[in-house]
Amino acid sequence: MLDPHVTLGALATLTERVALGVLVNNVANRSAAILASATTALQEISSGRAVLGIGAGASPSSRFATEHRALDLPLRSTMAERHDALAATIEEIRAIWSGRRSSEVTFPTPDPVPPIVVGVNSVTLARRAAELGCGINVRWNHPDVEAILGSADRSVGPYAASVWIPFDTKATDPDAPVHRPFRDLGATRVVLLTTRQEDLDAL
Repeated sequence: MLDPHVTLGALATLTERVALGVLVNNVANRSAAILASATTALQEISSGRAVLGIGAGASPSSRFATEHRALDLPLRSTMAERHDALAATIEEIRAIWSGRRSSEVTFPTPDPVPPIVVGVNSVTLARRAAELGCGINVRWNHPDVEAILGSADRSVGPYAASVWIPFDTKATDPDAPVHRPFRDLGATRVVLLTTRQEDLDAL
């Protein structure tokens, strides 16, 4: 696929209201400094519409590990290690954005600071994300979707608890029936996911 950060920068110049972000940046693929810098650039280009989506990455034995082997990027072997790396990355990004990071290099800081949303696949990580003051995103058919959404920190704002569902033109209406069960579970946002070439003009 096209590099998401470059693509989002291009989309930022063609849109005015839509929020823009990667769901999710795998912390095994990019360092905290690279993620902080790329998201700051998007925040500037989009006039404040950036969202930082971030994830812990996959197991080395999963089908998603193929890209890492192709790029010669090692994956941490245990879930706990991946969760710890995610938390450390979030803390470092926040240190960079706040100017607290000790470095010979001064990084640009976003204004305002973008919300951070963690892609989660377990209640454990959902709780960890809430402890870090981040929003969460989970797939619509996860067996623990109710418990995961229930773990969200509601104080982080509109991105506190989101679900992604397969794209359907009927689902573009926020009052569509498909949204009701997630709203009842406390979701604050629904993300429509597609891998097809959609008619953006029609949308």
